[in-house]
Amino acid sequence: MKYLEEKIIKIIMIGAAVIIMAVLVYIVGTVFYKGLPSLTLEMVTRIPGGGFYLGKEGGVLNAIAGSVFIITGALVFSMLISVPLVMYINFYLPKRSVFFRDNPLFA
Repeated sequence: MKYLEEKIIKIIMIGAAVIIMAVLVYIVGTVFYKGLPSLTLEMVTRIPGGGFYLGKEGGVLNAIAGSVFIITGALVFSMLISVPLVMYINFYLPKRSVFFRDNPLFA
């Protein structure tokens, strides 16, 4: 009975993953299909004009620069936390600790 439940849940999970991936592919495909013809170098390198929401001139440079700044900040923040933590775990953690890498609990 236990194995039957596992198989049923596994089929449901695979089905849900397939449906989610299909929807994602459909959305990304629609965005590329409808947006690729209007993608030009001028639009990518200009900032949005005053009448952007009224159908006038526009650009996406602000969005690209903002994404780069957020990614850079997240990278710096994560490195400030992870590098000292990894160095502590590898160099200063006692060998009898639960978190030591050669602990049989994690084998």
